[in-house]
Amino acid sequence: MVKRWPLWAILPFGGVGLLLGLMGGYHRLGWPVFGVPGSVAAEHGALMTGTFFGTLIALERAVAIKRWWAFIPAWACALSMPALVLGIRQLGFLLLGLGGIGMAVVFGVLLRRYQYFPFALMGGAAALFALGWGMRLAGIEFVRVAPVLMGFFILTIVAERLELTRILGAERQALQWLLGLVVVLLLGIGVELMAAHWQMLGIALGGIGGWLLRYDVALRALRRPVSALHRYTAGVLAIGYGWLLVTMLMSIVGAASALFYDALVHSFFVGFVFAMVFAHGIMIFPALLGRQGYAWTGWLWVPVGLTFGGLIGRLWGDFAGVLSLRLQGSWLIGVGILLYVLLVLGRTLRLPRAPLAQRGRQVGG
Repeated sequence: MVKRWPLWAILPFGGVGLLLGLMGGYHRLGWPVFGVPGSVAAEHGALMTGTFFGTLIALERAVAIKRWWAFIPAWACALSMPALVLGIRQLGFLLLGLGGIGMAVVFGVLLRRYQYFPFALMGGAAALFALGWGMRLAGIEFVRVAPVLMGFFILTIVAERLELTRILGAERQALQWLLGLVVVLLLGIGVELMAAHWQMLGIALGGIGGWLLRYDVALRALRRPVSALHRYTAGVLAIGYGWLLVTMLMSIVGAASALFYDALVHSFFVGFVFAMVFAHGIMIFPALLGRQGYAWTGWLWVPVGLTFGGLIGRLWGDFAGVLSLRLQGSWLIGVGILLYVLLVLGRTLRLPRAPLAQRGRQVGG
């Protein structure tokens, strides 16, 4: 067992990483309204994908395991924030890489203990996370590291959907298709790294998006009358899976645009990854903070609309070459993300405290 205080110590690092990452993104767009340090703007991607998401994902699993050693990867990712902000980039990348290695060890222990396929996917995802930040440590630019990190996110999220909805075992043929898509994904990452061609990776991402649309139990349940909470969760999941199809389309036909890379990575990291945060955050945040129930309110549709409406505007600005549209879309994305966090935290703090024995059980079982 572990005390609750590590959560209150770790969470601010991830939250500040998210806020600084958003500010750095605006600075990179040529709107330095917040006057953030140059190191923050330069490492916008690291603060968002590494510090914030690395801390959140590692912490989510540590709370479920309830062992002190499981918190080490979360601390490593969290402490990358001050290193990156202070301009000590190599230390920040090293900490993120160590966080990825730590997550791989945690999932290896779980796999050995339970022999459960989703833990194998999560372990492989963590290895990609460690590889990506090891590449940054070696001086490789983020643009080349991005496909590796995309592999980390897609494998982690697919594994969590398998775990949460218990797809595993119900559809043996479906699982075989998924394994084939994972192989294509890994090959696509390799092709992009060696030849800078995104097509195979994009096809794999789109294929996994289609697979999730077909087999995710949450979406299947929409055929029956369900609660407003279930409609929200399933609807946001479907939006995220749809953005994977958009990512595939851009990987195939978008190379003619000078801003192709920007559009592609944001359709994935904002469209898909943040959709998964919006869908799962109502469960994750209460579990992290030791509360019972779900942080659900119908107002959560507002940040969903702002974020994905803003993303459409940003991509339109990318392909039309309209800077003002890119900026306006990015502002809507930032407002939507921050509004979601405020709504979920506010709702979470109004939930009753969970009994000690049940804390963390909502996250990853």
